[in-house]
Amino acid sequence: MPTIVELQAQMAALQQQIEEKQAEGRKQALAEVIAKMDEFGITTADIDAAKAKSKGKKLVIAAAKEKVIKYRMGENTWSGGKGPKPKWVKELLEQGKKLEDYLVDKIKHKATENKAPEPKAPENKPESLF
Repeated sequence: MPTIVELQAQMAALQQQIEEKQAEGRKQALAEVIAKMDEFGITTADIDAAKAKSKGKKLVIAAAKEKVIKYRMGENTWSGGKGPKPKWVKELLEQGKKLEDYLVDKIKHKATENKAPEPKAPENKPESLF
């Protein structure tokens, strides 16, 4: 049977392992959080505002107020507001592309330009009884 001293040594070794695993998990979690912040253009100010609003209530995200999406590339969007540019925007600029080409209004305008006009429904057509 182990002595108290041996058990205390085992406990200290286990405590060290726990602290190492926690540090490793924290590092991984921070990397994931930073990646999501970059992806969605979230700033620390957004997080502070969300925390301030959430005291005593359900979590309310500061960015929940309707943000206008100014730029879009596929599923990626950006409001063009405060904070760092998202990774996808930085990559576009590094490739020499113009951010103006990804304006949401411009994309909508191009889509309506190329779209064939919808046929009009015939007027005064009696509805079917059955």
